[in-house]
Amino acid sequence: MAFRWFRRRPAPAPDPIAAYDDLVSDLSAEAAELRRAAATLLTVRARLGRELAGIEQVGRTLRDRADRARAGADRRSADVLSTDVEREERRATALREELARTESDVEQLEEAARRVAGQVDQLRSERDLAAARFTAGTALASEALRSRADRVRRLVAVDAARDEVERAHALAEVWREDGEGSEDAKR
Repeated sequence: MAFRWFRRRPAPAPDPIAAYDDLVSDLSAEAAELRRAAATLLTVRARLGRELAGIEQVGRTLRDRADRARAGADRRSADVLSTDVEREERRATALREELARTESDVEQLEEAARRVAGQVDQLRSERDLAAARFTAGTALASEALRSRADRVRRLVAVDAARDEVERAHALAEVWREDGEGSEDAKR
């Protein structure tokens, strides 16, 4: 009996609604992280777009100068400017490819964020339904326990009443026997 104090108590039953809340919280954080990453890539996309526009502007300017140098018969300047134009076109092509990859990544991240946000919404509604069912089930169980406890209390009261009736019958029997014994003694 003394060792009862040292026994481990069983862990309380896990709260099913808390499991929903944990998952919803994790998925919400994941969706927020995906949106943050998409926003970062949108910033990168804007920067790449500005760089591409600047490179294209420099390329047009260099092309115009190269055309004027060719028209003015300045072959050496035309060759140097043509080389610069080619270099700027390669940079522009690389930036266009990077911009296309960034666009693709942004779309994928946005789609993933929408998908996770949809899961969060679905889990929240499922959680609300589960909470309602859990509350209703708990209320029904507690009402059933209350009803059973009330029934047991009434049964105990009926048993006590039966005991009291039996005691009263026994007392009446004793009085009757005492009464018969005193009548026999008078005779």
